[in-house]
Amino acid sequence: MPRAAAAVKRSATAALEGAAKDRALKSAKLAALAAAAEVPSQAFEPELEWCRPAFDLLDFLGDSLPPACVDMLRAAAPHALDAKVHERHAYQTAVIDSLARLCAEALKSHRAAVASAEAAVSTLLQDKERAAEQLAAATREEEAKREAKGVAATTSKSAEEVVAATRQVMESARKKLEEVESLAHIVSEAKVGFEKEIEETWMPLKAGAFPPKEWRARQKAIEHASELLTQAEIPASLAAAVPLVLKEKLESRTDFSAQVVEHADIALREHVASIATQLEGHQATVESQ
Repeated sequence: MPRAAAAVKRSATAALEGAAKDRALKSAKLAALAAAAEVPSQAFEPELEWCRPAFDLLDFLGDSLPPACVDMLRAAAPHALDAKVHERHAYQTAVIDSLARLCAEALKSHRAAVASAEAAVSTLLQDKERAAEQLAAATREEEAKREAKGVAATTSKSAEEVVAATRQVMESARKKLEEVESLAHIVSEAKVGFEKEIEETWMPLKAGAFPPKEWRARQKAIEHASELLTQAEIPASLAAAVPLVLKEKLESRTDFSAQVVEHADIALREHVASIATQLEGHQATVESQ
């Protein structure tokens, strides 16, 4: 095999191995991030169950806040949240403002983690595309040199090795293209299925379309919607609040309930958008081959 072609092949192989190592490293980082998010909740009295979202938020942020601050907020949160808005004094308002700020920071952190994961996927796809282009370039170079030197007319062992190596490279490139096409198909089906679930399950719940007598169907739909929101990787505090809000009648929902539904709806739409971005990347890779 000519030295230039061998160098190109070694470069392509190294690129593929590097992409595989990067993928394993990024997967490990994402797994660590997911494990860090699973912070166990501290025990609390049953009568404070309604305040679980606030406690879950504090448990999640426990490592980033002083213990004394966490204890203070845990003790003050039920009293501040239980007080009527017009009856809250300055300290209770400050406690609620602190919880709201912490919730916003946690949401921002989760979105940043999702953006980082999406960027990692995009980088991996780019690495794979570059490796495929290098393999294709190596194949074209081998074919050009074989034709120029009349390899087709020779019976030497060297010529047979070149042909075998070229076929191996072409077969490897074909298999990788099939993998990308299969992945694009899977992602496309996932996107269509998720969008269908949003329309058939989430939208009726959001609109409060279930009559009181259909409470069993509504409960089943709420459980299904919670599974969708889990796929969208929403914060634990939001996941805890959504089922409670969806059980309320539409006309009974407060401003806070409306914000809960809105944030959940945004999370679902952003998840669909992220799937669409992945699909576009896979399709672009297939079309470039």
